[in-house]
Amino acid sequence: MLRFFPQFFSGFVNRLSFIASEILAIRGTDVFQSLIVSCDRTKKIMREFLNDTTPMGHLVAGFFAKIVECLLSRQFTLTFELLRGTPFFEKCFQNINLGAIECLLENLVRIPNNSEGANAVKQWMIEENFFEKLVARMVESPNDEDKECLAEVFCETIRALRDKLYMVEIPEDALYDKAMEESLIGRIADNLLIDESCTIEELRKKSSLISSSAKILDNYIKTNYIRNCPSDQLEEIERKLLEERHDSFGMMRQMMDNDIAYHVVFKPDPEKIVEGIVSNRVPNMLRTILKDVQVGGSVWQPLLRLLIELCNTNHLPTHEKIAEGMRQLPFIKLIEEAKKLPRASVLHSLLVKVVALLLHSQFSTCQDAISPAAEHILTDGGLVRNVYNTACSFHPPSDRITSSGLRSFNQNLGDTIYRAKKWQSVSPQMVAILNVCCIFNVFAASNSERV
Repeated sequence: MLRFFPQFFSGFVNRLSFIASEILAIRGTDVFQSLIVSCDRTKKIMREFLNDTTPMGHLVAGFFAKIVECLLSRQFTLTFELLRGTPFFEKCFQNINLGAIECLLENLVRIPNNSEGANAVKQWMIEENFFEKLVARMVESPNDEDKECLAEVFCETIRALRDKLYMVEIPEDALYDKAMEESLIGRIADNLLIDESCTIEELRKKSSLISSSAKILDNYIKTNYIRNCPSDQLEEIERKLLEERHDSFGMMRQMMDNDIAYHVVFKPDPEKIVEGIVSNRVPNMLRTILKDVQVGGSVWQPLLRLLIELCNTNHLPTHEKIAEGMRQLPFIKLIEEAKKLPRASVLHSLLVKVVALLLHSQFSTCQDAISPAAEHILTDGGLVRNVYNTACSFHPPSDRITSSGLRSFNQNLGDTIYRAKKWQSVSPQMVAILNVCCIFNVFAASNSERV
């Protein structure tokens, strides 16, 4: 009987801790909340806990996050004064791998109930160099989980700040301005870079940092407003195809369309700062993607998704840099490498999406022009010939799954080019390029019934 006592006692303590946290976080009264942040004894305990460098467990982290969030929402002034003089952020960063701590930091700018409290928290984060410390810890931490959690906190904070800025009449936010500093974004983008002499082992060691940094930059670009972006054009094409195949779908179009003019007052990144910084790294990104695919790594996926976000813009300078990068490392090499992996359906779909977005890009400065990157892959890039050669080559029937995967990838590439020519009526330049391509005309004629 005695041998079960330690387990029983541990469970009893956990239960008491749970009850205590429920009492402190109860919504019915402010008595307990005011006591814990006004009583000298409890304030001393809180400071000692925050100054303690001992790692937290999941249970303690859950109670701590719940109580702190409740105190900040119910007794903001007293709680804020208490936390401000402690190493609160260092404690959280040390235990960032715990879900409760990650959620607490993600919600920090959302917790205050009024603008004064929100501004106070943001100023506190500025004084603590919140974003700079996140990026620095991403580089320094040897733990891959820490890097992923730090990146998620960074992304959620940016989303929260931009969501609020979209809704206010005067979009001003000092904390957001810190997040948009070119030096900070440049440091994040530099984490994507690898040397040409980088070994497979070094690439694998850096893969978590590359993935986390790509996720942050992807979030920057994805949450920036882009009018009439290529992905919207693709959705419109899919809708038209549905209308052609199903007559009843056309009746729903009025319900789906939003004819009300939508004027966006706030643009998070009107000067395309992030796009400019990231697009300068496109050659290195493409080289990393190719190398990672060849060695069977996992970093190619976040990098390709970041490239997709770059392609999903109608910003001509960005597309010019993408084209320059594809000339330095031909995009067709990625296509050829992907065809060596017929079962890599995710890789195939991402590469097809890159092609589709480039082919459906439109620019306000020149309505008739297509993306320089699209022009490159259709002409000197050799994409059409690659699709044609694969379609005409012989595939051994021994492995039907392999043959099916390769055929699907190749057919999707061909369909993407054919649909771009069919639906892209505002780009006569693309039509002219494809019309002079004899290989495409032969291939399109034999496959037009499938599209």
